[in-house]
Amino acid sequence: MRTNMRIILFLLIVLTIFSCEKPTEELTCEINTINFDNDPNEFFKLKKENNKIVELISAKDPTTKRVYTFNDVEQLVLREDFTNIDNLGEDLVRSRYEYEYDISGDLVKTTMYSQSYSGGVALGLGPASFYFFEYTSGHVSKIKSYSDFNGTSIYQGETVFTWANDDLVFLNQMSQTGQSEISIKFTYDLNTESKIDSIAKNFYLEELVDRGHALAGIRRSKHVLTSAIQKWVGSPEEVINYVTRFNKKGYITSIQEKTSIESNYVFRFDYLCK
Repeated sequence: MRTNMRIILFLLIVLTIFSCEKPTEELTCEINTINFDNDPNEFFKLKKENNKIVELISAKDPTTKRVYTFNDVEQLVLREDFTNIDNLGEDLVRSRYEYEYDISGDLVKTTMYSQSYSGGVALGLGPASFYFFEYTSGHVSKIKSYSDFNGTSIYQGETVFTWANDDLVFLNQMSQTGQSEISIKFTYDLNTESKIDSIAKNFYLEELVDRGHALAGIRRSKHVLTSAIQKWVGSPEEVINYVTRFNKKGYITSIQEKTSIESNYVFRFDYLCK
């Protein structure tokens, strides 16, 4: 009887100890700043609303910023770029991107507007470029591009995408006449998922139109990009290697591209973890 009482007392003590311990909280991280490859010294601070990035503001020059607008179903429908490098005021929109979607929620058209000037005076935004997207099995299979010329859309060419394992493995960019201008083959680490969607959901839209198709392999693919072989018509192949670094929680902190000539960061992310 005494033995049973001792066992019961021991179990009560153990249960009391564990019930008093606080549960271990999962460390979470939120993106705080981002650096693009166009200026290694310019970091953008992020403003978020309802878990969406609504502004990127330059830490070096607060008049330089990107403002994002979403519709009622949380699709990015507008990006506006501001700066005051022309001394015409920080509220003047220098460029605008409008995004249109089909009934399935896929992006089908991007229109880029640019500011025109005369004698140092801003004349207003006008359409400059148009991009039309086609899909196969949920992935972008083709992008057709047009430019505006006095109100007429002029076909400029198209890019065809090939996918495997939810990764972009090949793209071919063709001219107005259908001739290949550049092709890129992509290779991935199939054991590591990039999960870049979790920190930069809107960025792929701008990469597809103003940062080059090569970055589509980073942003739109499931796995971490390790290398690409780029071939311009009339030039030898160029091998580009990619180095992706993570913090202890598995968040991407930087993506670096290296060629035989130079090394540049594509992205650098800084986080606030709590």
